[in-house]
Amino acid sequence: RLFSCPFFVSCVVYRMHCLARFHFISCMDPSLGKVDKSSFSDQTLLELLIENVDNKVAVCGEDIHEWKGLIINDRLEIVAVRWCRKDLSGTMRLEFLPLTLEKVYMKLNKLSGEIPKHTLPESLLALDVAANLFERSLDLCRLPRRMETLIAYTNSLSGTLSLTHLPHSLKTLYLAQNSFTGEVCLTNLPEAMEYLSLGENNLVGSLDFTQLPSTLKSLNLYTNDFEGHADFSHLPECLNFLYIGDTMLSGEIDVRNRKSVLVKGSNIKLIK
Repeated sequence: RLFSCPFFVSCVVYRMHCLARFHFISCMDPSLGKVDKSSFSDQTLLELLIENVDNKVAVCGEDIHEWKGLIINDRLEIVAVRWCRKDLSGTMRLEFLPLTLEKVYMKLNKLSGEIPKHTLPESLLALDVAANLFERSLDLCRLPRRMETLIAYTNSLSGTLSLTHLPHSLKTLYLAQNSFTGEVCLTNLPEAMEYLSLGENNLVGSLDFTQLPSTLKSLNLYTNDFEGHADFSHLPECLNFLYIGDTMLSGEIDVRNRKSVLVKGSNIKLIK
């Protein structure tokens, strides 16, 4: 009879909710405010990840095998999430990405939130959240050590950018069309870097182009407040795409054997 009593049932449900919250709090690292994600199943982590996301039905399922856009390996570990163009909005809590993830693609939604400083999976190789509404600062010094690709252009990210302690494995960094400020250093980029895009921000200062990685194929710095005379005589041979227009930089660039160099709106002269 007790189980047929609505009041009794509601009390049981409330108690279970409180116990779940207690378990969640007990898994917090009190010194850093981080969650011990190893204490949760992947199903629970996914539910926490999209807890504040609208239109969950576009991706979620009753169990892990029913979720859309997941890639699961032979060990039943989630290794990739592909949620591009899913009409998702609200806050995506990236701090709850499952620990085994290697690739995350969420571009072209209306998601907000922040890119966490400490809790991205160490196994993460690629993160693409382009064309969303992510905000706050981005700590590039604490990216996963094996990361190869970070794409976050066209968001609302802000703060300064430190490019001197990027993962050695990083090949692609796209951060154009945000609100980053301050100066940037190009003399200690990863040796493996191939694509760097920082255009359409509020970056300032002079730039040293003499120590770019020999692997760099594309460099996009247009529409910033960079200024001063620059030495372009040591550009990498494979740098075929260079966009530095709409800046206050000056100097000369030999564009022979380069596919595309755009300097309109700057004081740079092209040698053909």
